[in-house]
Amino acid sequence: VGNGLQNVALDDDAQIVYVNQDGDKAGSDIGVNGFDKITGYANAAIVVSNGKIDAIIIESSNECDILTASKLTASGTLDETQNTITVTITNAGLTGSTSDYSVALKDATNTTDVAGVTPTITTLTDGTLTVTLGEDAAGTALTSGTYTLTVTKTADSSTTTYTISI
Repeated sequence: VGNGLQNVALDDDAQIVYVNQDGDKAGSDIGVNGFDKITGYANAAIVVSNGKIDAIIIESSNECDILTASKLTASGTLDETQNTITVTITNAGLTGSTSDYSVALKDATNTTDVAGVTPTITTLTDGTLTVTLGEDAAGTALTSGTYTLTVTKTADSSTTTYTISI
């Protein structure tokens, strides 16, 4: 499907959960409102597991962006003239210092490390995480596609995974 859209099956026991993020409580069963062009707030999030939609989370107050938990931006390219990509994740929900975490870059299925590219956590400030993806000495180019960036907390091995489209 074009424009980055995907067809995903709805699991037979998928749940619709209403939250009032502004009031920090359960939300009202209001159905799904249309996108509010004035606020620009995302009002729904879809949870996909094993290739099927497990849950749809609806923010019912229309006062908060449900997707502020993690917004990712990337800049740069890996090619013959530039050798780093900087990935910034705001509101990553991570605390501590860069030495408390490790990071891995894998393919879209999150199974195979991407050869020739070394991810490094460069800053962690006020919950905003910055990761640099650097090419190795062989000059590997990171081709267009989807990748997963997995951040692991060293103390308890808990992980947070982000999807990157390049």
